[in-house]
Amino acid sequence: MYKRLPPLNSLKSFESAARYLSFTKAADELCVTQAAVSHQIKLLEEFLGIELFKRKNRSLELTELGKAYFVDINKILRRLNEATERLLTLKTDPHLNISVPQTFGIQWLVPHLSEFNQLYPQIEVRLTGVDQDEGLLNKEIDLAIYYGFGKLAESSSRSSLRRKFIDFSLT
Repeated sequence: MYKRLPPLNSLKSFESAARYLSFTKAADELCVTQAAVSHQIKLLEEFLGIELFKRKNRSLELTELGKAYFVDINKILRRLNEATERLLTLKTDPHLNISVPQTFGIQWLVPHLSEFNQLYPQIEVRLTGVDQDEGLLNKEIDLAIYYGFGKLAESSSRSSLRRKFIDFSLT
């Protein structure tokens, strides 16, 4: 499918050096030596058969072909980074563990989950039904809904319900 592609390290070195117009700053960004960046640029120029930079006494300048190549490579590497970030985000198996009294869960929460699932299809909701305070503070629980007048140890709470849970608004 792909003909010959240049080495990724050479492209990363070129993109960084072109952005900074400095092999030294590119080396700092890539955590390599200035000589390594210079070597990667030389490999890329040999691979392409063109000069990408004009090297002057103490400065660096892109050639016209180097400028055009930089625009494309910068976009490609940005898109590659975005695609990788999206993949890593999906890989983390996003989920929300909710501990809830069974009656409240069945009569109110479950009927409203479809709206949540439409807004956040990537998040899997996992419900745990409880009848008492047992298991509410389990480390695997992200959200615990309970009723009562006391405080649970090691928890922060906010009273949202006054009389009946049909008036409840979950935000």
